[in-house]
Amino acid sequence: MLNSTVTGVSANTNSNAGTTSNSGVGTQALGESNFLQLLTTQLQYQDPLQPMDDTAFVAELAQFSQLEQLTNLNQTMTGMGNDLSTLNKNQEANLIGQNVIAQGGTIPLTGSSAPSLNYSLSGNASSVTVSITDASGNLVRKLQMGPQISGNQVASWDGNNNSGAAMPPGNYNFTVSAKDQTGAAVGSTTYTQGTVSGISFNNGTPYLIVNGTTVPASGLMQIN
Repeated sequence: MLNSTVTGVSANTNSNAGTTSNSGVGTQALGESNFLQLLTTQLQYQDPLQPMDDTAFVAELAQFSQLEQLTNLNQTMTGMGNDLSTLNKNQEANLIGQNVIAQGGTIPLTGSSAPSLNYSLSGNASSVTVSITDASGNLVRKLQMGPQISGNQVASWDGNNNSGAAMPPGNYNFTVSAKDQTGAAVGSTTYTQGTVSGISFNNGTPYLIVNGTTVPASGLMQIN
């Protein structure tokens, strides 16, 4: 609930009013119900010979009205945020079963077809090397792609290791190393292609489960 600082409350009340001293009330942050209770108490214990000034009373009523409006606005915005969060979760759930390309570096090797290795380069490269590793991080295969231009690229892996032996089905990982004509490193981003098998949320942030690994939904590049 939004708070408002109440000022102008008289400290000339007796002990039965249950209020604090002027130094405590003058800077205390109060909510809507506290504001109304304090204003009512102020009217109840005002000096009949020196009643509250009309201008001050109207100002405090206006302050209460503003506080009430802000409180209602805060509740409305909170409700809208909850509705949008639910809508986003429903939209993410629709991705289950879809074939997607998302930021990541996992390769599903099934043995039925050569998997595609999708990646992008931040600049033109004179040499590009794609390194494929198994689940334990052991190097399986290196692919020399040669010169490539900036943008999206695709490499194909036949499923064999560097010795030409076929690797067993499973999930593999790949990284990309690229250099320009001066030998300086060129930035690269790898992508995972596969079917979304589930959705998870971490602190409201959606993640896609693709090829058995979790990738951020914000890195989704393509839905096939």
